[in-house]
Amino acid sequence: MPNKIPGLWILLFAILESTVCIAQKNNKYPKAGDPLHVKVKMYEALTLDNHWNEGTIMFQVYHPPGGKDMAGFGSHSDLIDATGEMLVAYSCKYAITKKESDKKIADQVFEGILKAEKVTGVPGLVSRGFYKTDEPQWLEKMWYAEWHQSSSMSGYRWLGDLSIDKLVSIFHAVLRTLRRLGAEDKSGRPPQSVYW
Repeated sequence: MPNKIPGLWILLFAILESTVCIAQKNNKYPKAGDPLHVKVKMYEALTLDNHWNEGTIMFQVYHPPGGKDMAGFGSHSDLIDATGEMLVAYSCKYAITKKESDKKIADQVFEGILKAEKVTGVPGLVSRGFYKTDEPQWLEKMWYAEWHQSSSMSGYRWLGDLSIDKLVSIFHAVLRTLRRLGAEDKSGRPPQSVYW
């Protein structure tokens, strides 16, 4: 007699996965044969629609089942990496396209990085991630006990213990952005009114 347990697990996973997909704002994926520019546009829309968190980007997002009115949770613990990468991408994109829409997104992502610092309440200390809540949530148990209630932003929690790879992500993103800003005024130096 065949073992039915693995089949039931697969069925349960498929059902759960389908409810997660329904909860996403955008489920339009490119086809394998689509041209590169179409794929880029569609993946960009997927990212901005489904992975955006107050100017930061979460590389994994767990959406609540369809119809539930609650925010999705994700890898808040590592959002600074994806956010730094997105800042570099939009800074470079804006440098090429000069489209205000690209600059607006780059500015919002930069503000997200600033918020990752502000939420800690300590100038110069950047959180590994943050999210809006008044009390600890289940996702904090997926990480070690370094989550803190924000003293500077009421209703937020943030994750400490920033590792060297997170610092590299932030420094790389900020340096690339400031170089782009400096290149705009032809001096090669960032303008006096830079964010940091």
